[in-house]
Amino acid sequence: MIDIKEQDEQIADANVVVGIDEFTLVLQISKRVDVMTWAYHAEELIEEFVTLSKVEDVFGELEKSSDNLVQGYNLGYLLTTRPFYFCICFHTSHENMGICIKMSSTAYMMYKQEYLARYGEEMNLAKFLRMVKSDNYSQSLSRVDFTADYFNFPNPIYQNQYLHPDTIYNCLLKKTMQVVDGKGQSNIK
Repeated sequence: MIDIKEQDEQIADANVVVGIDEFTLVLQISKRVDVMTWAYHAEELIEEFVTLSKVEDVFGELEKSSDNLVQGYNLGYLLTTRPFYFCICFHTSHENMGICIKMSSTAYMMYKQEYLARYGEEMNLAKFLRMVKSDNYSQSLSRVDFTADYFNFPNPIYQNQYLHPDTIYNCLLKKTMQVVDGKGQSNIK
């Protein structure tokens, strides 16, 4: 059995690290364009974004593709030489869909690491969004996946152990622990 002093020491060592896993950014052109010239304007905006983000400096050259794009888009650019997903794409007939930039969790992690190595500056999502800001387009995050890593949290069920994802999952399956949403509904995920 853990005494109060030992439990307080364990809690004092507990740490939560919050971060961003992956994100999807959508750029919308600032001026009104005709559907017949949209693809031309989209290519210009992509070129500007690539320059501002320094993505080709960091990752290497993007390759034009009509395959493996974000669902609903039909033309874009991918990093085919890297083992992660980074895509900039648009639909040639639907300017209202904008330009979609999807950066997987591994791509975002590698971008931050390689940006730091190349430019000697830490990168985060807020800085990235400021860096790619332009008068030629507006930007909005359509998806952001957050992370929360818990370190050294005492296990409320098994004494003298730290909380571990496997323990949480098994407790959820056995219903000895429950996570509920704002409506009181439980979901094992």
